[in-house]
Amino acid sequence: MKKNHIVIVSAILLISIILIVFLDSREKSKQEDDLAGELFFPQLKANINTIARIELKSNEDFNISSDGENWLVAEKDNFPADFSKIKQLAISMANLKTIEAKTKKPENYDRVGVGSPEDTNGTTKQIALIDNKGETLASLIIGNNKPGARAGFYARVPDQEQAWLLEGKVDYPSTISQWLDKRILDIPAADVNKIEIKNPKKNKLVISRPSIESNDFAIGSLPKGKKIKSQATLNQMANSLQGLDLNDVMSAKNFQFDSSKTSKSRIETKHGLIAEVSVRNQDNQHLAVFQFNYDETLRPKADDEEQIKKLALTAPDDVKKQVSELNQKTAPWVYVLPTHKAEQLSKSLEDLIE
Repeated sequence: MKKNHIVIVSAILLISIILIVFLDSREKSKQEDDLAGELFFPQLKANINTIARIELKSNEDFNISSDGENWLVAEKDNFPADFSKIKQLAISMANLKTIEAKTKKPENYDRVGVGSPEDTNGTTKQIALIDNKGETLASLIIGNNKPGARAGFYARVPDQEQAWLLEGKVDYPSTISQWLDKRILDIPAADVNKIEIKNPKKNKLVISRPSIESNDFAIGSLPKGKKIKSQATLNQMANSLQGLDLNDVMSAKNFQFDSSKTSKSRIETKHGLIAEVSVRNQDNQHLAVFQFNYDETLRPKADDEEQIKKLALTAPDDVKKQVSELNQKTAPWVYVLPTHKAEQLSKSLEDLIE
């Protein structure tokens, strides 16, 4: 009888434990269901303007931080970052919504791509948004995409076991160079009047517009018996500083160009601005440094207000200001240029005649 009593008590105890676990599981499931459709980082929108640093981990770790005025990429000697990409990342993180909870088992993380970058040799990506007090506002490991009716992507908050399926998309570049503020300068082709290029061991190239109204450029001192290969190619050289973007950048400290391997361009505009660009090929990259000056004698003479208006000349003081700003912006850096731009800035006379 006593033995049966013990069995009955044990059975009741076991049922009670199972019931507690079941109810607890249902409560957790209900709580997770209640999160469906809710913002994953509910406080981020209200604090989005306090973001002061972004930490990114993948196959290369880097940090982007604000100095109060500009966003800077630490691993690129604090070169300015592209603010539009920072804004895009912050907004996309703030708009993430929960679809459902997924695995909590570390052994399943690889299936959905939410292992930490340290454990996956950088094949996964981790983002942290940190405020101006050093507090983490949002942090996330970005996992695999999930197609289908409940499309989204898998994610996990670092140091938490629970993985999630989230609605939305986190938009951000994954390499350092893609975060840089790409635009170096933008001098319209229509403003360029003259280009001089000196190449090592090659003849000096000089091209210019025969008059301020000319659309076509001409080669100065065209050798006898030679002609221009392509007028279009010649004219396109005026595009070399129009919409000029970088591929990459490095500090100019302790960096010296070997003059014997460097092409030097001098580009003059109708406004009196002069851009001097030194370009050389090193390690399969086109490296360039810039210097800017102003020469009032390069400005065309205008006899009356109507002619000044037609020429659309920038006021001398504004050009001087532009020169100062460009020198301040470019002097600390060596830029890696796109191949087609570097080639325009390095052409020789031999390249253009036949």
